Amino acid sequence: MALGAVKGILLSTLFVFGNYTASAQTYELDQHNLEKLHFFTYKNPDSILHYAERLKRSKNYCTRLKAKLFDSKAHYDKKDFRTSRNIASKVIEEISAARTDSCNFTKLKFTHGNTCKECLAYTWFGAYTRLFYTSKNLKEYEKALDYLIELKRALENLPIKNLFYYKSKIGTDLSHALLKIELGNYKEAINVLKEAERQIGSIIVAMNDSIFFVRKHLTLQETSLNNAIGDAYLGLHDESRIESYIDSASLYYKKAYNVSITFPHLDSESFYQMRNIDVLVRKEDHELALFNLNRYDSIFSSMPTHTATAYYYRAIIHRHLKNYDSAIHFSKKSLKHHKISDLHNNHLISTYDNLANSYLAIGVSDSALRYSNLTLNKVKELEKRKQRAGIKFHSLTLEEIEQLNSALKKARKDSRSTKYILALLLFASILASFVYTRRIPSSKDRKRNIDGKKASKILEDLTKFEKTTLYLDDAFDIKTLADHLDTNTTYLSIVINDHKKQTFKQYLSNLRINYVMSKLKHDKKFSKYSIEGIAKEVGYKNASAFTRAFKNHTGVTPSKYIRHNSKKGVQ
Repeated sequence: MALGAVKGILLSTLFVFGNYTASAQTYELDQHNLEKLHFFTYKNPDSILHYAERLKRSKNYCTRLKAKLFDSKAHYDKKDFRTSRNIASKVIEEISAARTDSCNFTKLKFTHGNTCKECLAYTWFGAYTRLFYTSKNLKEYEKALDYLIELKRALENLPIKNLFYYKSKIGTDLSHALLKIELGNYKEAINVLKEAERQIGSIIVAMNDSIFFVRKHLTLQETSLNNAIGDAYLGLHDESRIESYIDSASLYYKKAYNVSITFPHLDSESFYQMRNIDVLVRKEDHELALFNLNRYDSIFSSMPTHTATAYYYRAIIHRHLKNYDSAIHFSKKSLKHHKISDLHNNHLISTYDNLANSYLAIGVSDSALRYSNLTLNKVKELEKRKQRAGIKFHSLTLEEIEQLNSALKKARKDSRSTKYILALLLFASILASFVYTRRIPSSKDRKRNIDGKKASKILEDLTKFEKTTLYLDDAFDIKTLADHLDTNTTYLSIVINDHKKQTFKQYLSNLRINYVMSKLKHDKKFSKYSIEGIAKEVGYKNASAFTRAFKNHTGVTPSKYIRHNSKKGVQ
């Protein structure tokens, strides 16, 4: 009996030890697979799929669900958004049917929650996050908005208000605002973003026991919030044409950059310079925008998305500079570099419109017609999506587009000339893209708005003005001149464009450069000034802007011009 009892104890001990060993091995295997998944999360979707499949064999119920979320993430990274969404939906279904009271669970590193119920709460949140982003990328905005509501509910149900919670709260607000920007609700987006930005300071105070660690994690979000505010202000500008919105956008982009460099990131400079180019294009400073594109080409080319965006801006700039062949070349490179589905709606519409107008300018009517059709179709598609999401389209309604399309159909039935059809299509294309790209009305359109007497009076006053030096003030702008001449900026711009054959910016630049050339000729002391000194003397804020303007006007740099004049004086 004693021997039997000893055997029984030994067998029980071996059984317990064996179970403990097996459990330990299972835990170690799960931990290994989870660590690999975190390592490959932003690197290799195929590796994620491999280790997710292994983690699905875990004995822990919640761990298996997390493996499926990683599976969804991998398909998302592969841009297979529908598969990603289907997997996330099944995770939601499984959690809804789960009995958390009988759920076995062993906490792993990198896993949130200490119990199965808590783990499922975090997994629930992760699944709705994926559902929101997949629907947004599929441009199914109505679904995305529904998932966003559920996402916020899931967030508030998280058991612990820790760093993960606060980061997720800011991230959710950012996602909400970005969706509003996508749908054209710019003012609402700005309100959401500014409130989220204010919350970041409170979060740092609330978690002051690890302020450096927290700050590092929140820096990227603060940067993203400021950049998104800048994007929203540019959207407001495109919608209203109010110039001050461009300055607001520039201010927030600079703020984002200053925040980002507190914890330097390799891409900070690239993102900032690309946004700065966007601002310059909207300000119509195309020469400086092109100069910066060339200057920062090496850092843009290191990022595939920025390479495509650089092509897009080059195309827009060259069209404005009337280099139509280059505009067509870079527009096509932009389209080729990215799948059409990956391009932002505004960029795609603008690119199609750019191609249509550039082909029209060089007389290739068939291609112009083709890209005009693509512009119209894309605007119609975007309008339908926005209507399904309960958003009104700004500045242009679908009804207006339909009226133009009806006119085109009638023109085809009547067998009118191709030129007539093309003219209608291009008119529709320009009207449709007005929401997205800045357009200066043609001379014919503008002349209807001002009579001959007013134009003559403004021209007479301009002649008197040109004999003054008011234009040397660095704060001088078209509004200042309009006030001085007792007119408005619209009439003034029309007269300068139609009678001086220049934009106001060119007109002002020519006045200043002609003044410099006259001073250099008649005032020897003036030629002794530094280039920086001359620039500030005639209203330029820095030497580089002055040098570009001077070279555009004379063909040589101011330094070379001064040296040449000096040699002539000696002779």
